[in-house]
Amino acid sequence: MKKVAIYMMMLAGLGFTACGGAEGEAKALGEKKCACKKLEKEGKEDDFKKCRDDYKKTEHEFFKKYEDKKDDKAFGEKLKSAFDGAYEACMK
Repeated sequence: MKKVAIYMMMLAGLGFTACGGAEGEAKALGEKKCACKKLEKEGKEDDFKKCRDDYKKTEHEFFKKYEDKKDDKAFGEKLKSAFDGAYEACMK
């Protein structure tokens, strides 16, 4: 049951992506990282590995998508704030 809840959180986070652009995607990444961390803490090694692999793939695609904006400090700070905020809120 917890596995289903975690995957639903991940899907919900990805759903916000369509509406929130880059910030929504950064938020979804933060939530996905949190979901993986929770699986790791629970000792669910197989689920954690799947989650981690999916996170790394999604993260790679994210950075590739926004590679042209890597020198834009304001853009980067906005994304970092969205990511950190989502991750910290989820970890509580």
